[in-house]
Amino acid sequence: MKYFLNFLFIGVLLLQSMEPEAAINYRIVWKENFTESEKTKVESWLSTCTQAVSTCLGDYPFEVTYYMHRRENASEPVPWANTIRNGEQGVEFYIDPTFDLKDFLDDWTAPHEIANLSIPYVGKENMWFSEGYASYMQYLIMVEMDVLEQDEAEERMQERMNKIVGKYNTTEDVVSVNRALIAKHNYPAAYWGGACYFAHVNKALMTEKGVSLMQVIQGYQSSNRLSDASLEEVISSLDIQSGTRLFRKWYELFLNAPSKDLINRKSIQ
Repeated sequence: MKYFLNFLFIGVLLLQSMEPEAAINYRIVWKENFTESEKTKVESWLSTCTQAVSTCLGDYPFEVTYYMHRRENASEPVPWANTIRNGEQGVEFYIDPTFDLKDFLDDWTAPHEIANLSIPYVGKENMWFSEGYASYMQYLIMVEMDVLEQDEAEERMQERMNKIVGKYNTTEDVVSVNRALIAKHNYPAAYWGGACYFAHVNKALMTEKGVSLMQVIQGYQSSNRLSDASLEEVISSLDIQSGTRLFRKWYELFLNAPSKDLINRKSIQ
């Protein structure tokens, strides 16, 4: 497991050493009343998350808006969040501000949702792709935030795979399995099945080109991020950006090859 995930984290180091520090332009809109101390805590959390995302995935070519809603007496600091794609790019956060700053930083929701904005919305039918992408990125971003150590991120990814691998022990293709899981509201399984696509692509990029998925995504921000409007366009653009056909190759495998041949306990390694 560590051998492949080390490929992934070497990619993080390459990105940091080769690219200048990026910054995502964002604003916060407070939808309910928050005290000044609560605002300070939330601002610190979002600043840390946003800077880590920008370091990993690049400077977004648009302003991001964070809408903050109160949800007190929750069991976790961020019980719900979702991206906004209706003419603006942003995230609706539903938070319990009584939690400590450390609790917010330890939560994966903000890295996941902010990372989601680095690629266009590709339709509900392709949720496995977009949510798989954000799921794959979330723990890497938390490593950049100094919230997780590399070993901890590896362990969390493997735990997710161990829980869902049995769903893919079939000759049916991955995309069909993922869409069926989403129809049954088994979102975690579908998302981490989708994350395996990016794990395979990242390994191939590092092996064949010496570049990481994150480096490709960073370049994508200033090329086709604002012009692509479909999954086909995104995959084509990422292949052009990387100088490969790896995104297309693995997409076609996920469309056609048996799930059991593509997704197993080692797929995320």
